[in-house]
Amino acid sequence: MAERLSKDYSVRIADLVTDRHHILRLWRFITSPTAPDSRKLDWFYILNPAGPGTIYLLWHDPTDTAVGIACAGRRDILIDRSIVRGAVCGDLVIDPAHRAIGPALRFRKFVLDHLKDQFDLFYAFPNERVVKAIAVAGPNFEHELFSMVLPLRITDYLQRYIPKALASVLGAPAQLLLDLILRGRAPSSEYVGTTPDDSFFDTLWEGISANPGSMGVRDSSFLKWRLQQHPSADFSVFAVTCSHGSPAGYIAYEIDSDLRVRIVDVLSRDDAAFEACTRMFVYEMRKSGVLSVSVRKATEPTVRLRLLKRLGFVISERSKGFVFGNGDVCQNLAKELLYLNAVDSDV
Repeated sequence: MAERLSKDYSVRIADLVTDRHHILRLWRFITSPTAPDSRKLDWFYILNPAGPGTIYLLWHDPTDTAVGIACAGRRDILIDRSIVRGAVCGDLVIDPAHRAIGPALRFRKFVLDHLKDQFDLFYAFPNERVVKAIAVAGPNFEHELFSMVLPLRITDYLQRYIPKALASVLGAPAQLLLDLILRGRAPSSEYVGTTPDDSFFDTLWEGISANPGSMGVRDSSFLKWRLQQHPSADFSVFAVTCSHGSPAGYIAYEIDSDLRVRIVDVLSRDDAAFEACTRMFVYEMRKSGVLSVSVRKATEPTVRLRLLKRLGFVISERSKGFVFGNGDVCQNLAKELLYLNAVDSDV
């Protein structure tokens, strides 16, 4: 398929196999630490359990060359107990020699219009450079995404940003206060840590999906692909059951060489389970000597945001997420926020 945009430019839907060299060449213009590569093409866009992704190529016809790319990875979404066809957008870049306003705007408009025809819902986590461009495209919803951090070894954490002597002076009393708070957050006897298997994840998801809500599918098939088969990250899962054995919730996370933990996903059966799971996780991370725990780019219901703040988490960054949807989907999303966090992104 090719759609002419102007005298010199057209758009093509890439074949994920035969156009592989065009895709990888254009991705080399992306300079972020999480820039996509051949492993991501295979994992995220070809082997995705929800189905293969859609990749758009901006084509410069006079030179018969691909000069721009925009990507949509498949993401099934639960909306009010029904699964709808969704996608997450990302990995957009245009060859610097072809970044004139006209071709870029026409390319973006074509991609958004085509996505609206193909999917019930799609969303994006744009970086600061393209937030305004996406905002003027008319998303149905603009979500505020919170990034939060909880320093657990405060003096060590502060030394990354201020002189060591000053960090010691400021960190000591703050550490005493935090330790007092966390000492009162010991695990509740109503909940027990466990090693999760596929049955745990599927039972938890079945219970949650039977209730009204808006979130990406999180069954064992998705989590196995997203967490265990990721080509460059090493994720772990902290899981909790109720005392009678039924799944209560889990936290998926990664830990770096500096002992900083980044939470990428949280799912719980209700707010009480969310609180128990979070308190137990923080308690265990503190015992393990972790430097800090952070949550990246998440939409959190107000009650859960308050809980995180009570535990000592502070907002470190605010960013935007944009959601596009058809009429029926938008009616449901107007009633309940679409739950998004790092595991819903394309990274």
